Amino acid sequence: MKLRLSINLKKLWKISYILYTLGNFGVNMLGWHNGWVQIPLYLFFALSLFSICRNTRLFPKTITLWYTGFLIISILSLSYSPSFSVSVTALPDMIMALLWSVSVGAFLNEQDSIKIIKYSNIIISIPIGIYLALTFTQAHSWSRLGESFGMNENIVALCFLIPFCFAASELFDKKNTLINSVAIVICAYIMLLSGSKKAMLGAVLFLLALNVFGRKISLKKVFTILGVISGVILVFYFILHNEQLYNIIGYRLLLFWNTVTGKTVAGTSTIERSSMIFYGLKLFAQSPVLGHGINSFSYYYGNITGFYAYAHNNYIELVSTLGLLGLGWFYSIHFLTIKYYLRAKKMVANNGKIIAYIILILFYDIAMVSYSDTRVILLILCTYTMARNKFLVVTRSMEDK
Repeated sequence: MKLRLSINLKKLWKISYILYTLGNFGVNMLGWHNGWVQIPLYLFFALSLFSICRNTRLFPKTITLWYTGFLIISILSLSYSPSFSVSVTALPDMIMALLWSVSVGAFLNEQDSIKIIKYSNIIISIPIGIYLALTFTQAHSWSRLGESFGMNENIVALCFLIPFCFAASELFDKKNTLINSVAIVICAYIMLLSGSKKAMLGAVLFLLALNVFGRKISLKKVFTILGVISGVILVFYFILHNEQLYNIIGYRLLLFWNTVTGKTVAGTSTIERSSMIFYGLKLFAQSPVLGHGINSFSYYYGNITGFYAYAHNNYIELVSTLGLLGLGWFYSIHFLTIKYYLRAKKMVANNGKIIAYIILILFYDIAMVSYSDTRVILLILCTYTMARNKFLVVTRSMEDK
């Protein structure tokens, strides 16, 4: 009876995560009621905490210490923040991120949990992506997917970038070729329609990193990398010669490229972000160790420009508000991941997927504030767990020999 209860609990735990993933897509993309995401999320939290109480082995000590420490640093920074009322608004999302970190961390300690996380995202993205592509209508020639249903286009792109990367890494290992190939094509098309530069660049960077770090140098690897580059060039050519895609993202990519190469003046969004980086570094220079208090960037920047917003760059946001202490603590999880990866690499063949995910996360943080974003935290925790599990498996196999 007790064994059956334990098995049913595990099934319900997994189902709650799958329902949350479905609800997250449905609420953000299809306009479903918010209850579709809140009910399975809180059920997932409850089942995670209950499972930890029943089996303390599931408690994710390192992950909990990581985000709890970051939250404590943020809370203590309220004491020197220029505006307590502004800074404290960051805490509810961070508390939710802590619950998410502990719950996902415990879930990842269960067998097959990474597979469930990957394929729930991959499979759900396919029908929703098809629906969005078929129903996308433009109010203007430059309208981007997401604008039509009141969602930030970059968030839409991130929601599809995650299953894109999951599918690409699975396809890299030659697993479920058909479903992963379909998911890659659909997710890539949705990212194109969203007009998100960072999503498209992130996808290309992930594919290149996967091939560069995922295999030993060989003729096949060289041809694969050349194939990826050729594919990117063909897609770019298609975008430039398709009126709809050019209006959505083509001109933005051209403007970005011309700005980087110095051929033209930067676009409005690039100018704004450059201004934020400059001002964030100025704030950092004033208080490099502790920063000015969580969420204080928007307070200072808004007082000067009238535009109250976060820095649109996780590094600048953290270093200006929590200083080197907060920045170092938040990114310490990546150092632990790399440590596990390097230890495992000494004993067995390379697993480049881990490095590819780290590169993607670090790249994406250049253009978004992610310290309490559950989607990015999910990627961080999955990457950490893959590296740790690989190290543990290798260590045990060496001990058995």
